[in-house]
Amino acid sequence: MSARDDLLRRFQGLAARRGRVRLLNAYRGIPVAHPAVVLSVHQGYVALEAHPHQAACMTLEGKTYLLGDIFPQALQARVVSVDMLRSQAMLAEFSRAQASIGKRLTVRVQPVEPLDAQIYDGEHRIACKLADISSSGVGLTALNTHVYGAVQFNLGQQVYLDVKLPSSQTILRLQAKITNLVVSADSLLQRVGMTIAPEGTAQDILREYIAARQAETLEELQRVHESLCRKQGAG
Repeated sequence: MSARDDLLRRFQGLAARRGRVRLLNAYRGIPVAHPAVVLSVHQGYVALEAHPHQAACMTLEGKTYLLGDIFPQALQARVVSVDMLRSQAMLAEFSRAQASIGKRLTVRVQPVEPLDAQIYDGEHRIACKLADISSSGVGLTALNTHVYGAVQFNLGQQVYLDVKLPSSQTILRLQAKITNLVVSADSLLQRVGMTIAPEGTAQDILREYIAARQAETLEELQRVHESLCRKQGAG
């Protein structure tokens, strides 16, 4: 029996008892993970009944990830179609998900607008924009136009990040380590990824901000779902 046939057999077993798998998508950095009921398997296509938010995300992303004890590893699948009004989706083309799939489970919120921030390397202050943040990492864009010339960042470099969150009256100073760098062709724009380890008050402020943005983002996703339903219903 081929791996594909074995997988479809497992899905058929779930469909026979209306068993569930867990689907994983993301919306603006927020993981969207809900159980979905396996409805049927036909000619390599698997029909599922999903959470409304999951249905919206699958429509937007065109793919989803499947997690479950019946699979040897997490799977990725192409979303063939989504019936928004019934929250049902058809999946096909199952393949092994990348090992980095676990990162999608981390809540990583995006500000309403990119926030002004500064990277301080002990000598220079480099203005940047905070694109997203989690309890353990940040994503930034930095314009490398420092008055003293281009500042060279290095992977593993320890720096400080100063940022004022909308929910705080004070500037947070976070110890950070550069873990990812992507430099534009003209070397002026750098995308910088960092790990952070906030403590004490900074940790509390960051936790409150992330929780608030997560709630706002899920409210936005609900509006997206309602819009997709109206669009499909009128089609």
